[in-house]
Amino acid sequence: MDFKSFLPKKDEKNTYEYFWSLIIEPGWVQAGIWRIERDEAQVNFSGMPVAWGSDEDLITSADSALSASVQNLPDETPEPTKTVFGVVSSWVEGGQIKADYLDKIKIICTELSLKPVGFVVISEAVAHFVKSEEGSPLSAIIVGVYKENIELSVFQLGNLLGTTKISRSVSIVDDITEGLTRFSGSNNLPSRFIMYDGREGELEEARQALLKANWEDHSNLKFLHTPKVEVVETKDKLKAVCLAGASEMSAVERVTDVGESKKDDLSSEKPDVAPSAESFGFTINKDLSQTIEQAPLEDEQISEPDDSHSNVEPVHNFTEEIRKDIPRPVKTKRFNFLGGVFKNLSAKFGNFFKNFKGLSFGKIPLIAGLVVLLLVIIGGVAAWWFLPTATVTVYVSPKTLNESFEAKFDASGETKPQEKIIKANLEKTTIEGSKTASTTGIKTVGDKAKGQVTIYRAGTSMSLPSGTIIKGPDSLSFSLDEAVTIASGSAGSPGSTKANVSAASIGASYNLSSGTSFSVGSYSLGDLEAKNESAFSGGSSREVNVVSDDDMEKLEKDLTDELKDKAIKELSEKISDDEVLIDASLVSGTESKKFNSKIGDEASTLKLDLSVNEEAFVVKKSDIEDVSMEFLKEKTPPGFILKRENIKTNIETVGGGEEGKYRVSVTANLLPDVDIVDITKKILGRYPEVAKQYMSKNVAGFTGVEFDQKPTLPGRLGTLPRVYGHLEVLLAAQK
Repeated sequence: MDFKSFLPKKDEKNTYEYFWSLIIEPGWVQAGIWRIERDEAQVNFSGMPVAWGSDEDLITSADSALSASVQNLPDETPEPTKTVFGVVSSWVEGGQIKADYLDKIKIICTELSLKPVGFVVISEAVAHFVKSEEGSPLSAIIVGVYKENIELSVFQLGNLLGTTKISRSVSIVDDITEGLTRFSGSNNLPSRFIMYDGREGELEEARQALLKANWEDHSNLKFLHTPKVEVVETKDKLKAVCLAGASEMSAVERVTDVGESKKDDLSSEKPDVAPSAESFGFTINKDLSQTIEQAPLEDEQISEPDDSHSNVEPVHNFTEEIRKDIPRPVKTKRFNFLGGVFKNLSAKFGNFFKNFKGLSFGKIPLIAGLVVLLLVIIGGVAAWWFLPTATVTVYVSPKTLNESFEAKFDASGETKPQEKIIKANLEKTTIEGSKTASTTGIKTVGDKAKGQVTIYRAGTSMSLPSGTIIKGPDSLSFSLDEAVTIASGSAGSPGSTKANVSAASIGASYNLSSGTSFSVGSYSLGDLEAKNESAFSGGSSREVNVVSDDDMEKLEKDLTDELKDKAIKELSEKISDDEVLIDASLVSGTESKKFNSKIGDEASTLKLDLSVNEEAFVVKKSDIEDVSMEFLKEKTPPGFILKRENIKTNIETVGGGEEGKYRVSVTANLLPDVDIVDITKKILGRYPEVAKQYMSKNVAGFTGVEFDQKPTLPGRLGTLPRVYGHLEVLLAAQK
């Protein structure tokens, strides 16, 4: 991928564009933020690796890793989206990320709003990083150590000779030896190990094991001298991925870790301005009413963005474009309903007293004011008494009931709770997929040694048919390529003839030196003897990976399981919210399957294309709840009540049972039988604290309470409603 297209154009304003580096390794994910400045990559912010297990964990862990890195990014600096991914070599094939792993990256980008701009292989990035640090091409064995496997990459003068993956055993020395023996054709291996993993500080034991290993005991491995062992820290591994990504974008040769010290350089300097009285809401030398009229909410001014960053391209000012589309918040005050009541009362009484405008009663204005004040007080008291509402949620300690029963799913009948029959619909789908796995079979292949012998005869002439066996030292057998006739001879002057022979088996051990003596068939050396005047040659052997029966079985099982998961997901998306898919009822049938190789074929990988038919039962949640409620009704102890929303079920198949029968495991939280009506009456008009004390003494299994009052009145006004219909009491299991 051409990374250069993601750099700012030369005629753009001088900016620093930030990029993500996201390293994904088996079990661990790590992130960092970097930029390109002149001829170097600068790592500005980074975080520690975060563990992950399942695909769901990977998204959450990646989000945590990104969040840990971006938390120190200045507020005015846009969060980057363009991302360079660092992946292990086993994720890559033919220069591209494998389809299964590419799907993971696509999901991460979609969920976390990332824009992928390319990827780098971690081992190759480390090699490039070491070269930039040391100034010369790397010759080393780079070892990625993980929980279940080890990845080996051999570099010679900067060139990658090959990469292999080995399953972990109890001895890391044996694992690495096994991996290095696969690099046939490598004469002297680099005498340097560089190790890394997804964590930091957990490689010392492995390092010590390699240092203590006696490599001379492994005759098939050739080192010029005792290898030295180095460990790459996680921060340097992140720098390596950043450098590799930057090198693809620009002529970048080195990387630096500027860290959090750059945060202040990235932040804008704000001038110190003394706050004015107006900034606190005061009005100076102006009439308040005039001020309000002159500054309506619709004409508020939005401050211009600070553009004190000369090195950051100013963001397009779209504030004015969108502000008219965003509704203005309506400012409200508590007790507006009281204000409305009082306002209406004042208006009515104001209009009433206007009728007496022409009368000259000296004390009428005072009396009218007292009447209005009295009515306002009466109205306020009435509002305080009749208008407030509240919801009181009482939490009690439940009693857990665990039971199970057998139920039958019937696709043609109706739900019958008493008979434990649940109506079900059969949903079907066809899922296709492919998967590639490494082969584990081993086969020895090679060529047979060939040569020529001279057969000597003391006696009458003799003919030997093609295929006659001759044996050399260590019982090494050869056969005549064609029939020959040996002339007669005597002990002093034996008859002789030359014959071409081939080794019985492949291997270099049949390359015998000249002058070797051979016995012919079952004849004694006195009757017949063969010798080679020239050395035999051409014999060789090597081990290769081949497809085994276990490889096919495991690949088919793994792919079938993956397709089952996809089928469950697809079927679940088809059903409505009030339905549930019974995973245990899923039945698979093979539609078609095709392997790209046969058993015994020489191949390092095996690919399977598989199509399966999947079908499963779908039932209504309410039907399962009805049957469960009916079953638990007699098992609920006195003093407790069973609620539908407190039931959880798990459904499994009944092994060897009748078709359509399943075991339903039920967990129910039983709540104490509490008289809600009596509690409601007892706490009407009480203060929340007093109500809480009453319930703690009179409600069985009481653990806590929540009050939701509307409106929330201050001090001694904040009682619970005094009107029965305005107070709702709910019972719930403790949180």
